[in-house]
Formats: sequence, C-alpha cells, structure tokens
Amino acid sequence: MIRGRIPRTIAGLAATFFLIALGIPAPATAATISPSPPFRQCPATGLAPSCQILLVINADRTISVMGDPAVGPYDGADDTLVGVVNNSRTSVPAITVKGPGTGLSLFDGDGLCTFAAGSCPNGPTGYEGPGTTLVTDPSLPDAAEVDFSGAGLAPQATSYFSLEGVLSSAQITAARGTLIPKGVSLVLKTSATVVPFDPGQDPGVAAYVRYTLTATYSNGMPAANAAVNLSNAAPGVTFHTNSLGVLSLLEPVSVDKKLDLTISAAVAAPNGSRAAATQQVYSAVANVRCNYAGYPRPDLSLLEGAIGDPYLAEIQDIIDFLTTTLSRVTTTITGFEITVPGSPSIYAMDVEVRSTTQNTQVYEDTSYASHEMVTMPSPLDNLNAGYSCGVPA
Repeated sequence: MIRGRIPRTIAGLAATFFLIALGIPAPATAATISPSPPFRQCPATGLAPSCQILLVINADRTISVMGDPAVGPYDGADDTLVGVVNNSRTSVPAITVKGPGTGLSLFDGDGLCTFAAGSCPNGPTGYEGPGTTLVTDPSLPDAAEVDFSGAGLAPQATSYFSLEGVLSSAQITAARGTLIPKGVSLVLKTSATVVPFDPGQDPGVAAYVRYTLTATYSNGMPAANAAVNLSNAAPGVTFHTNSLGVLSLLEPVSVDKKLDLTISAAVAAPNGSRAAATQQVYSAVANVRCNYAGYPRPDLSLLEGAIGDPYLAEIQDIIDFLTTTLSRVTTTITGFEITVPGSPSIYAMDVEVRSTTQNTQVYEDTSYASHEMVTMPSPLDNLNAGYSCGVPA
C-alpha cells in the first residue's frame, strides 16, 4: 500500500460523492454558476421578455456584467432592464453601477413600472424593482446606487431594476458598495501649470497659471461635488469639484502685489470626510534693470521687429503721457522671472514712474513674455531692449 495524502482533486471528488450519497447538494463551483441568456431573473416587462443585462455577484466579491443581445429596451426606445443574482456566500447591502457617458441615472419618468404587469411602483422613481432603492447624485449622471432592502440581497437570491438609456454589457461596470462611500478618507492632489501661449506670440498684458485640485476617495472613486475653500479666494466663496472630482482655475500672475502665490485648500467631501493641501502655484525673482531720473526713452529702432507693433504703440503712449503731464519723474524698470514648478518660466517687465515733486506713483505697466519670445539673449532682455536707462537717479 502506498501511504500519503490523497491528491486534492481525488479528495474533492470523494467528498462530492459522499455528500450526494447522503442526499446533501454538493457546493457550487465557478463552472456551475455562470448563467447564460435568457436571463429570467427579470420578469417580462414591456418589449423585454427577460433581463437585457445581468449583474452576477461572484464568490470573490467581484461583479460580472453580462448582456443578452436578443433583448432590447423594454420601452422600445431607450431604457434597460437589469437583473442581479448573488452567487456569493454573504448578503450584499448595495451595489453601484457606472457607465461613463451613458447618463444611466438621468431618469425621465418611464421606468419599468410604466410597463410592468405586476404591482408598482416599488420606489419613488418608478425604475426600482421589488426590494430595491435607487440612489443617485445630480453630479454623477453616469452612476447609480442600488440598495437592497432588509439585510441585503441574500446568497443565491435575485432582484431586478431598470436604468435610463440603451445600455450594453460593454458600457457598464459594477461594484459592491455605495455610490458615495461611507467612512472612506479623502485624498487630494494639486498641481499648477503655465497656460500655453500661442506659438510665437507674447501674452501681452496678462499671464495665467492653471491651478488644478483633484479629490478622490481612498478607494479611487472621484469625490464629486466636494466643497473647496481656497486661501486666495474672497471670503465666503466656495468652489465645487466636478463629476471627476476635479477643480481647475486660472490664476492671474501678479508682480505688483506678490512675488509668489501659495494656495491652501480645505476640502469637504459629500461623505463627510475632509482633507487639506498646500500648493505653491508660482514664485518670482526680481531683478532691477534701471533706476533713473526722467521718463522711459525707448530706442524705437531696437524695438521695431523685436516685440511687435502693439508694444511700440504702448511705449509711445507712455512717452506722450509723461511728456505732456509731468515735469519731473523717476523711473524704475524691474524684470521678473516667474517660476512654476514643473512648467516653463514666465517673464515680466514692470515699469514704474513716480513723481519726484509729489512722491507718488503716476504710472505703472507690466508686460509679459514666454519662452517663445526669444529673439534676444533672453525674454527679459527682449522686453528691456528698447529702454535707455539714462542717468542713474
């Protein structure tokens, strides 16, 4: 006799035969629980003789999505009958279905109860099946939560409901759990990038940086419609993330008020979780190029062709203004290199004119340049090319 352990396959077969001999059903295996159309978990409803889509809750807690191409919309137009079967060993309180771009929760009043032969409605929307409740969020039109009454959908039990739209098994995904997770922490990611300039063109009198905040739950779901308060916003102003959990804002670059911008964000998600993050949007280094008595005297021959006609006209306006209204002024020209983490720099040239008799600022103007504008040794030199510093003050 050969002694040793019985191989698993033989042992499994022996156990199965033993259970059958005692009249006890053998446990189901993955090969025995995969359903095939028609899916009779749904009763005939309107033009649909059975479920068009079946959600199968597997033993490993995943959900398989299956479709019956022989079944169309139950209303003959744009609504889908969906069945659920729980092939796991535990009750399931809720599942969430998603379909990017489907609008499956945009209910318009023609749910399954409009066509059902039995008693209805089962819920307030008319799209519910027996023992189900549908939960939706206006900010998430492509998702819906299906709650099962009581202790949940029991093992081997089935249910059904309806969704808006002509849906296929390739469009829908499903997972156990609620639409907006309860007790799931919030994860924030922030970034900043220079807004792309048109190739070969200077942004002129303004430059912008795009600040982006992305809010997700720790399970990877987007934190849609989360309330966001920013440190640089006006008091009482609250922003909200979109359906993808993203808030994107254009931040104007300012060398007049601050040489850097750091934003602190406080975010409150719909599930009650909160998070905070800080992002340096940009920082700037100042370099005084000129500080002299008198008004700016650009060399128009140097400027011509270097920065374009709009700048020539702007500088001429400065000269005309100063020569006709002021008798004595000092001028300071300052260059700035504005650094955005992970993005190209922005350059700015600030011209400030002050009255020496009144000691007040009488004129200030800022021009911006990008890396595309490099006809001189640097964008700052390009902006500064036409100014003659004159006699230092």
